[in-house]
Amino acid sequence: MSEFLNAALYELCGSELFWNDSNLERVTPELTSCFLNTLPVWIPCGFLWMVAIPYIVYLVKNRRPSLPFTCLSVSKMALAFALLCLADLHFTFQQMYGNHCAGLEVVQLSVQVAVGVRLATYMLVIIILHVQRKFGCKTSGVTYTFWILQICGETFSIYAYSLDKTQCQTHVVFYMYYAVIWLQFLIHSFAEKGPTTGRHGKEPCPLDNGSILNRLTYCWMGKTIHSIYKKTFQRDQMWAQSEILKASIIGPALEKAWKKEQSKLRQRKTTIKRFSVKLTDVEETIEQTSFTATMSDSSEKTPLLKRVGDVRDEVKRSEKRPSANLLKVLMKTYAFDITEFVVYSFLSLLTYFLQPLILRYLLDFIDKKNSPGSDPAPKTWEGVVYCICMVVIIQVCAVFYNTVLFHTATLGLRIKHSLMYLIYKKALTVSKSENNISVGEVVNHMSIDCVRLQDAVFFSYYVPNAILFAIISAYMLYESVGGPATAAGMAFSLLYIPVNSYIVRIQNKLQNELLHLKGLRVRLMNEILCGVKVLKMYAWEYTFIKKVDEVRVREIRLLKKNAYLMAIGTSLANHSQFLIHFTIILVYVLLKDGHYISSSTAFVSLSIIAILKYPLTVLPYLLNTLVQAYVSTKRIQDFLSCSDLDEIESIFVKSADYAIYVRDGVFTWDTSDRKPDLPNINLKIPQRQLIAVVGNCGAGKSSLVSALLGEMRKLDGVLEIKVRELWGGQVLSSVGTARGNEEAGRSP
Repeated sequence: MSEFLNAALYELCGSELFWNDSNLERVTPELTSCFLNTLPVWIPCGFLWMVAIPYIVYLVKNRRPSLPFTCLSVSKMALAFALLCLADLHFTFQQMYGNHCAGLEVVQLSVQVAVGVRLATYMLVIIILHVQRKFGCKTSGVTYTFWILQICGETFSIYAYSLDKTQCQTHVVFYMYYAVIWLQFLIHSFAEKGPTTGRHGKEPCPLDNGSILNRLTYCWMGKTIHSIYKKTFQRDQMWAQSEILKASIIGPALEKAWKKEQSKLRQRKTTIKRFSVKLTDVEETIEQTSFTATMSDSSEKTPLLKRVGDVRDEVKRSEKRPSANLLKVLMKTYAFDITEFVVYSFLSLLTYFLQPLILRYLLDFIDKKNSPGSDPAPKTWEGVVYCICMVVIIQVCAVFYNTVLFHTATLGLRIKHSLMYLIYKKALTVSKSENNISVGEVVNHMSIDCVRLQDAVFFSYYVPNAILFAIISAYMLYESVGGPATAAGMAFSLLYIPVNSYIVRIQNKLQNELLHLKGLRVRLMNEILCGVKVLKMYAWEYTFIKKVDEVRVREIRLLKKNAYLMAIGTSLANHSQFLIHFTIILVYVLLKDGHYISSSTAFVSLSIIAILKYPLTVLPYLLNTLVQAYVSTKRIQDFLSCSDLDEIESIFVKSADYAIYVRDGVFTWDTSDRKPDLPNINLKIPQRQLIAVVGNCGAGKSSLVSALLGEMRKLDGVLEIKVRELWGGQVLSSVGTARGNEEAGRSP
């Protein structure tokens, strides 16, 4: 690797090597000037240039009120300008006194490139800071990460300058430059000031006004945790909802994306229908010219017939796609959050698997240190570097792991809140009579389906973990027991895939039936509660109890089947470790000369399979959660695709003599049957009046209210409504006095 880099950077660094192994064999290692002016400079600056454009686009897309100039914002921009000046001054002194005060010498091209990269990057920093203030960004993880990388990169140069025996102006300027970078890092650990009061006079959520360091260490919760520990926390002290979780903010974004997807689907269906109308004419033309087409070459007639078939197939496929894809809309709406989650997950897994690698090097160093005859002799600085890397990697892994968990929990809540917002708005406009939807089904969508999607987002973190653990375990087994034994163990573990697939397929079917029965039970209970007076008057309690019990028995039967399947999957996962290990040992012993296995090989393979046990154990729960989320997504998608009330049925007017005006209205429930259910309706209701509609059962009282709400289809007449909010209640009256009917539902 070092030879490749030396050859690649030969023209940039001149005669100096990029990496010299002999410099590392000394008691005090030294770094080449080519290395110091390339990777430590390019990596942090390249990171900022790579994420700058997407980050600025994100700020513009999610713009907030502009922030005023404060001491903190001015200090950040002033220090960025100071870094730009110090980098230019440091290059000037390098030209005057040499790179390390070695006298006048030709400055290498790598030094000139490094200075140009630094100057351009600091100008970009100034632009990003201005954009952040302009679009209301109080703190930024992008700039905070850049300053961390910048400190790590320039630390190599500080180490190289500290080894120089001669100190000159070049060293002094670079020390000042390094100190200003640290000062920038400290200043970026604080956030700009936000509003001091939230909604309804509550304290704003400290997460919204907290800095990146505050969020990584969860210090924003410290005050609340301390007050809870001291038992002085009161309910009115709870802060307002965070901006990132408010349904009024995240809901309209998902609603806009969903309507856009629906409009695309409607346009595609319209285009296919228009093209399908011409299909008959095309087929007639083909039949008329069939003789000519037969006599012609086959390559000339095949595309035409195939195109007609493709159109017919496309028409059939369009009929099978009645609704937009909700999962696709969610992926588009939360694309940035999902990308951020993937990056955090990758960094968390990377730091997790770096720990045993560094530990291995550290143990090898200790073994060489304890062996007097080892050649070459290990240097003390190597052990120090390994220890420092081990401590840093453990801390960074903990930070990324907790960040991933917090991010997945937040993303799950955002998806749940936005879906509940969308479901609630749809419930206000959906035609309940035409789609046979009850209030209980809407509540089920909000309380069950949305929560299952939230759980699936939270457990999605374990999907890449399980895959990566399986790959690494297979590689380590190959290094320990060889290829045949590893292949046998992996083949045996792969047998769980068809078994789990079969279990998941059955669970998917059971989940659909369970949710259908649950919706049926909730709808039945809703009807019972709404008509409880009729039930009590006609003594229908036991009849409806029997109906509810029948649905509940079927539901419990399905729950038992689902529990049995979960038990089978969990049992297979728990016994998989022993069975896979037994298979590996069996194949290894049969193929090994002498049919012998050492204790070290047996225990090492057992420890590796223990790592493989994690993905196999979590697999049944993960698959069950994903199946439930898939079924819930389809249910919500079907609900959101239901037809709405037709606004043509009623006309909303701002100025009218009556709040509700109906003239010669003719309404029906079924548009295919032209026989009206409510003929010759004439109604005038003034404003601010309480009107009672009295009649026998089946006379059409509820149908009249449904007609006013747009549930029934209007065949003829005029319906004008001035107000958009109506209230309607229904009470039961029996034969008797007015006083008796009024006191019918009162307790004695």
